[in-house]
Amino acid sequence: MYDRERVHFTREGKYLALVMENLSERRPTLIIGDIVKAKDPWTDSENAERTYEGVMHKALLNRILLKFDANFQQTYNYRDYCLEFYFSRYCYRKQHYATSRAAEKLGEHFLFPPLTRSRANVHN
Repeated sequence: MYDRERVHFTREGKYLALVMENLSERRPTLIIGDIVKAKDPWTDSENAERTYEGVMHKALLNRILLKFDANFQQTYNYRDYCLEFYFSRYCYRKQHYATSRAAEKLGEHFLFPPLTRSRANVHN
């Protein structure tokens, strides 16, 4: 949904900024830590050395701020790139870790009770 065929970045302090209209209204939304792969649109698909990976650091109203490899970041010359967005698995890994720790400390039956009772069965 967020992938782009040919876009260019602008410099914004230590970041490369990408303008994206209606960013706050889209679902699923982009979040800090999401990965962006930038590929030179004029190279063939087998030339993987022309692909650069960046990380989203900030999401603002109509743009995102990204950081790439220091070499790409410093030498970026406003050329167009194809972008592919990959959602970070960090949030999911934190949730799985929290669930496993809770199961370890409180017991699996606390988190996942083996039986459920309806209110009608409680009074009988």
